[in-house]
This record gives sequence, C-alpha cells and structure tokens, in this order.
Amino acid sequence: MSTPTGSLDDRLARALIEIADGLDLRTTLDRALKAALDLTGARYGALGVLDGHGGLSEFRFEGMSADDADAIGTLPRGRGLLGHLVVNPEPLRMAHLADHPAATGFPPGHPAMDSFLGVPIRAGGTVFGNLYLTEKDGGFDAVDEDCVLALASAAGVAVHNAQLFETAQLGAQWQAAAAEMANAALRGDDGGTVLELLAQHAREVTGADIALVASPIHGELTVEVVVADDPVDPERAQSVCEALSRRAQESPEMDACLDGLDSALLSDVEFDWTAGSVTATQMACFPVTTDTRNVATLGLVWIGPEFVVTPEALAAVQGMAVQAAVSLTMDSARVTEQKLLVFRDRDRIARDMHDLVVQRLFAGGVALQVLGSRADIPPDVHERIDQVGRELDATIAQIRATIFDLKEGFTGTWQVSDRLEAEVERMTAALGFTPSLHVDAELTTLDAEDVLADTVAVVREGLSNVARHAEASRADVRVWFRDGWYGVEVSDDGRGAGDSARRSGLANLVDRAEDQGGSCALTDGSAGGSVLTWTVPLHVLPN
Repeated sequence: MSTPTGSLDDRLARALIEIADGLDLRTTLDRALKAALDLTGARYGALGVLDGHGGLSEFRFEGMSADDADAIGTLPRGRGLLGHLVVNPEPLRMAHLADHPAATGFPPGHPAMDSFLGVPIRAGGTVFGNLYLTEKDGGFDAVDEDCVLALASAAGVAVHNAQLFETAQLGAQWQAAAAEMANAALRGDDGGTVLELLAQHAREVTGADIALVASPIHGELTVEVVVADDPVDPERAQSVCEALSRRAQESPEMDACLDGLDSALLSDVEFDWTAGSVTATQMACFPVTTDTRNVATLGLVWIGPEFVVTPEALAAVQGMAVQAAVSLTMDSARVTEQKLLVFRDRDRIARDMHDLVVQRLFAGGVALQVLGSRADIPPDVHERIDQVGRELDATIAQIRATIFDLKEGFTGTWQVSDRLEAEVERMTAALGFTPSLHVDAELTTLDAEDVLADTVAVVREGLSNVARHAEASRADVRVWFRDGWYGVEVSDDGRGAGDSARRSGLANLVDRAEDQGGSCALTDGSAGGSVLTWTVPLHVLPN
C-alpha cells in the first residue's frame, strides 16, 4: 500500500503530464486549475490572466455554481488581495485571507472564503497570471504550496508553448489573408471585395461575434461590409457606426481611430442588433489607411462576457488592416493604369480623326469652293454647293470639338457596375432572391466618382426597405443618364408604397438629392409594387 506522500507524488506527476499535453491555451489553464483543486483539496479555485495594465483580462474559476456566479455579477478585475498578487507576484499562503491588509471583502452573494493560497504563473520569463485557491479544511500547508508551485511552473511552460503555437498560427493566417487580398486586387476585383476579405479573416482570427467595415461618406460613417453568423439588416449594422460616432465624441482614442491615426479598444458599447439592444463587452477598431486618405474603419465586436481576445490576435488584425490598405492602393494603381490606357487610346483616336478625317473633309470643302467659283454653273447648283460647304464646315467644327473633348475632357471612368453588383449580392440573403441590375451603357465613360457614394446609399436603402416591408418576390435596380439628368431607380412587385415605415427612412436620401438640386420620391408602381426614384442634374456634380 502506497504512502500518502507517494500517492500525492503520483497524482502530481500525472497532473504535470496532463498539463503539458496539448497546445490550446485555455485548455491548458483549465487543466492546471482543476489539478490544483484535486491535489490540495481546496473547494474553490480561480486563475486570473494579467492584462498588462495592472489588472486582469480574464478570470477562470472552478467550484462555484453558475447561479452563484450570476449572483456575484461582474467577475473580479484585479483589485484588493487579487490586485496585491498582480503587483507582487510571489506565493502567498494565509489561514484567514481577511487578515491581509489588501483584503477588501466580498460583494453581495459571494460564497464565504477563509483560507487562501495564491501563486504566480510565469511564461517565457514574464508573469502570465496567478493561480488562486481558497477554502481548504484545516488550511493550506507547505506541501500544498510546493505542489501548486510545481503545477504553476509546468503550466507556465505549457502556456509559453501554447503562445508560441498561437503566434505561429496567427502568422499563417495573416499570410493567407494578405495573399488573398492581394490576389483580389490583382484580379481586378473592386475595393469592396478586399474589405469583405479583411472582415472575414479578422473575425476568424479573433473569434469576434461581428466584424464590419465602415467608410466615411459625406462626413458620415457608413457600413460597407458586415460579417456575422446570421444575415444582418444593413440598418441594424448602421447602429454600430452611430454608437462609434457617439463614442468618438467622448473618447480621444476613438476619435483618432476614425481619423485614421491609431487603433482603439472599447468596452461596453451599446447598439441595436437583430434581437434589439445589445451591449458589446469588447470592441476593437482599426483604421484602413492608404498613403493619401483614411479609406475605412474595421470594427470587431464581442458580445459574450467570457471571451477575451489576445494582444497577439489584435496585432495580427492590425497587420491585416495594413495589408488591406496596400491591396486597395494596388487596386487604385490598376484603375489609374486602365485610365491611362484609355487616355492613350483616346489620344490615338483624336489624332487619327484630325489627320485622316478633318484634313480630308477640309480638302473636300476647298474643292467645292473652287468648283463653286466657276461661272458656268447654274445658280441652283451654286446654291447647293454653298449649302454642302457650310455643312462640311459645321461637321469639321463638331469633329474638332469632339477631338478636344477626347483629349481634355476625360478625367476618369466610373466603374459603377462592379460596386452595385457587390451591393446587390450582399442584399440577396435578406431579400430571399437576387435583384436584377441594369446600368446605362453611357455610364461606363461618365466621370461621376463623387456621386458613387450616393448611388450605393440609394440602392442599399431601397433594397433594405424592400426586404423589411414590401413582401416582394422581385426587385429591379436601374441606373440611367439622359438629357443632363442622372437617376437611380429601385422598384419591386410588393404591396406598394403606402407603408409609412418605408417612407420614414428616406429623409437622408431626400437630403442627398436636394443638396444637389435634385429630388427623391417613393411612389406606387404602374403595375403594382413601388418605385424609389432618386435624380440629380448632372451639371451640378463636381468635375
């Protein structure tokens, strides 16, 4: 029969082996905590992870029921006696923890605790956290302290290995994200695709409940991409931007983030979501900034109270945001190159029109003038020659004006179709069907970059209204340009425009149109359903 000491040694050896097995960080912490309770006979145990700022970022516990934990409410953050161990990472064993000068008592609903043993966990040469044990019958002795120190030492090694493994995984995920975003830019995908890839990879790396990307449009933070477990109403997602804008008025850190200067970490951010108002326990925001401007802000939201994102994961996301900016710069360079090719092609066409068309027309006109100067030509023929000469002069003048427009008037090509196709695709899940999209062919050469944001806003609001209120089975999006007017129409076959809820969200679109001398209206369609029409005169758009 083995002695008690031998039995304890065997149990300790098995615990050390179990702690060292595996590379998942949280599994390692849970194993160390449970082994400490088993070896010492303590009733309660907890493990606090340091946040690097004098407190605890994570608090894992054993021995307490879920009801007891709910009764206590907020988990400890490293104050009182726990804070003493954070500042002084040395073993601490006490028969009565209330006797310690740093003890501050327990909150209402907390179980009674008396005897106490706390030891630090060191990983990679730094203090990672502390292991706390309480309530052992007869109190803790030196043998308990030695056992727990051994467990803490093994846990420290295992934690360090797990951290190295997580760092390697994060590096691989960062490289995969960077490659995918760069490939999207090289393929010619629009910037929205790059931002969507950023949101997807950032959420995967951090385990965030929600990832979204918002861009500053006309001074307002507007959602571009949302990635979550379930399809999200864009209007609900916009409430996150509104919460961030409010927080920026109070927090210089958040204000700097929206200006593209630095990342920001927030807590207790309240916003509307699919099931009503929710509070994000944590939110991290990262600017996506090119060399010339702040393109967007990436937001990661954690709603669950237990999950804590690691600094290494946040650093990986920061790198992804930088890579997204690089990919967007590549995309911008590609678009610029395409514009230069169009410039060259137009310059060639203008040169050929001048050399091969205008000069021949001019020569023909001169020949007609010579012919018209002959005295033997009848008056009616002379009049006809003069008329043809005037028509040739007008044609030459028109061609020269066209040549001038080709060489001087072109400043860029508006790729509206790509952006709207992405927007239509994003709304498909909420609608339950894919809307049709029709873009006027003339828009492919229209320089109207400054109205693109308005167009996306109209289409997004229109389709969002259809999804929420219309009960439609079809929706059509049309963008057109004629007679100096630019228009966007969103029509459906639903129950018509009479629903006041559908009209309430149009005020912003009306303001956008009226600011540019245009109009916006929601009317009943001629064959049923409704039609949202947004129009502005082209001549007031910035060149």
